[in-house]
Amino acid sequence: MLFETSADNAELIKEFGTAAALPIGDSALAAPYQAGNQNTDFTMFRQAGYLGLNFALMDGTAAYHNSVDTAERLDKAGLQHMARTCSALPEASVIVILQAPPLGR
Repeated sequence: MLFETSADNAELIKEFGTAAALPIGDSALAAPYQAGNQNTDFTMFRQAGYLGLNFALMDGTAAYHNSVDTAERLDKAGLQHMARTCSALPEASVIVILQAPPLGR
């Protein structure tokens, strides 16, 4: 599920909605996540002003980052959906986003 985006995300959201077979997202999840002082691999890029989308599996979060967080507990259907969704985004757009300088710099 898409749960967080960068600022100035209109074009990214449009592309995600067009490219993904079943685009799923919830903007209500970003604020509590950030307020809880949580970080992901995307955090440092978002804070630096890069454009991007942040995806996560939402089932099984009670086990996230603790001793029972194992590959066996991973939701295989959710992982497959995430892989299909992310790979549906056009390669050229992903490259442009990754190479773009931070906003305002």
